Amino acid sequence: MSSPRPRFAYPLTLLLLAFAAAPGRAQAQDPEAPPGLDPGGPAVAIISTGLDYTDPVIAPRLARDGEGQPIAWDFVDNDQKPHARDDGGDGTRLAKLILKLNDKVRIINVRVSRREPDMLAKAAMFVARTPARVAVIGVHPEEQVGWEQFAGVARQPAGHVLFVVPEGPPAAETGGSAYPVQLNLTNTLTAAPLANPGAQGNGEEPASADVLIRPRDITEGENKETVPADSVEAAALFAGLAACLLYGLNIKDMGEAKATLKESAVPAKEAGRENVYDPVCAKKE
Repeated sequence: MSSPRPRFAYPLTLLLLAFAAAPGRAQAQDPEAPPGLDPGGPAVAIISTGLDYTDPVIAPRLARDGEGQPIAWDFVDNDQKPHARDDGGDGTRLAKLILKLNDKVRIINVRVSRREPDMLAKAAMFVARTPARVAVIGVHPEEQVGWEQFAGVARQPAGHVLFVVPEGPPAAETGGSAYPVQLNLTNTLTAAPLANPGAQGNGEEPASADVLIRPRDITEGENKETVPADSVEAAALFAGLAACLLYGLNIKDMGEAKATLKESAVPAKEAGRENVYDPVCAKKE
């Protein structure tokens, strides 16, 4: 997405050793990722509380280095196995949702904790050294200082990465501090569903996010659901869409990237909005 791009060194050894040198918790026995090769295609980084990279839907779409190792990092355990466990890992849902609508995307998995304010900044630094030019932030730090530290990295050296953030406060059960729009980062966009459930019939304001995602029905077996169900899903879907639309383009700066994305917006006259997107990538190969 950016030119010139920072070179990503294969294998990951030197970069990951630098992160692993930081003190961390005792490492748990997470599973090994299934063997495989890099599948190619646009890369999107998922910054979350972990995902199940052994899932048969996700495993074939993991971004990998030249030795077949997943391009991933766990900032909680300081290892290369950012696996979702019983502590609320939510990246699996986001990864499968992205792949359901854009199956050519490859996933870069980054695990953080909302309780550690510096982890989001570390995650941004890591993503800046990967093939991903788009990342979704699926977890909000508990304190605003976490966003402030993230902003310092997002401006530079991660200024070539587009970060997509859910609009509004995180769900009450997960805690966290809402993304502070006053940071005014040129490479960050907020996302929300077009049909904001909280804005219908209860006096709340409609979503004012940078991008709004039109609803789509997806099926899983005999079940059908409408996505996005919330702003986190909207952010993930837009990240997958943006990665697809920007893939392979010689884009010089973030302003050009945003202008390119805006060309794919679908004006929603019924809502009076011009920042509405269908989450399925219709880019012609």
